[in-house]
Amino acid sequence: MTGSAVISAAAIVILWVLSLLANRRFAELSELPMQFGFDGKPTWTAPRVAAPCFTPSLATAILPMLTVTTNGSIARTVPLTMLAAVSFVAVHALQLSLIAPSARR
Repeated sequence: MTGSAVISAAAIVILWVLSLLANRRFAELSELPMQFGFDGKPTWTAPRVAAPCFTPSLATAILPMLTVTTNGSIARTVPLTMLAAVSFVAVHALQLSLIAPSARR
């Protein structure tokens, strides 16, 4: 298993664990906000089970492809995969943190 494959797998596991925790945390809600306007109010929502699964699903589709699209060059593959993996985890954590205050309303 290459370094980029390990990074991809770790990021995907982290994303799915965050989603499972979010699903439990917001169990009383039927829908969760997916997008927020400049005023901080949700502009649209998705079903609670589907909403936290969007980013991990996207990462599960994209991150493994990064390991094969750079022709096996470790010098290019590992930094690119690390950047993408950290970005996915950061954006997902941001979305979940933005959902929390709107869920209390």
